[in-house]
Amino acid sequence: MMPYGYEPPPTKNGRAVQPETVLRVFDKVLAGNGESNNQLVSFDDLQEVAVLALCGSQTGNYQIEIKDPRGRNITSAPVRNMNLIGTAQFPVLLPAPIQVPAKQGITLNLKDLSGSQNTIQIVLISIRLNVL
Repeated sequence: MMPYGYEPPPTKNGRAVQPETVLRVFDKVLAGNGESNNQLVSFDDLQEVAVLALCGSQTGNYQIEIKDPRGRNITSAPVRNMNLIGTAQFPVLLPAPIQVPAKQGITLNLKDLSGSQNTIQIVLISIRLNVL
């Protein structure tokens, strides 16, 4: 069984799939009350990736919006980090994996709520779907 209960397809286009863990790390420093929009978190792989969970750390509170590779928001509005970004001990599992095709990524919009410089690290816990 794969982490977080996700089972990738056993085959893709008739070929076997070998899943492998990928931890994609995104670092950003925001100025007090600053914003950073359209930050692309890319997976420079030749294979599809499924993002399963999120964790991270920060020096202050912030809001986050995540868009899938097609540009669709995965939340209906910006979300405070404590409601969407878990910790290393307790990552937040996504209700369904975000499928990221090869050479594409997801987009993050961030807004500081702390009023002072905010150092943010977000880890996207993922599975790379290697086609053998």
